[in-house]
Amino acid sequence: YHEAIEAKMITGIETERPDYRLKDGSYLRSHIRSHLDDRRIEDTKAGLNSSIKALRPDEFDDLVVRDIVKNGDGAKQTLHFTDTIVEAEERKAALLAAGIKAETLHSGNSAEKNRQIVEAYNSGDIHHIASVDMIGEGFDAPSTELLILTKITTSRSEFQQICGRAQRLFGDKAAGILRDYGASTDLHGS
Repeated sequence: YHEAIEAKMITGIETERPDYRLKDGSYLRSHIRSHLDDRRIEDTKAGLNSSIKALRPDEFDDLVVRDIVKNGDGAKQTLHFTDTIVEAEERKAALLAAGIKAETLHSGNSAEKNRQIVEAYNSGDIHHIASVDMIGEGFDAPSTELLILTKITTSRSEFQQICGRAQRLFGDKAAGILRDYGASTDLHGS
């Protein structure tokens, strides 16, 4: 991996782990620390997933979009990894409400619509795609700069595939950015 970065075959990836208040009043990072058990990591993964999803604030999509706006990322080519079609559609609505060009890519769309969305993303006509399990191996959009991970993945190989979406060489991009709103980085490393 490090040799591939040094040989300029791929870029590196910078990881950001936003902290936010959960419904129970705790903060995400302390919640994760209190639930991770290195001796039983496989058992911990599923429980951590469900507890974070259950405790996310009702205005979670607005929180994510506020971060995007605050960081000036509205025009960055960005992929959002979500758990459900409903979540992807809600994220798209929140992005559009903030004036950010966005679409959803998921199995509920026709193959033709998904093809058009990818084409519009690659041409820069839209900047953000919220997706459910459609942007994995074989998806090639080298201009992708930012990944928004709200899906909590328990699979290390899936996590690596997600990171790889922003590690393609493109222009003068030095590194992609992964913004992890869950526990994936805690489970798999950065």
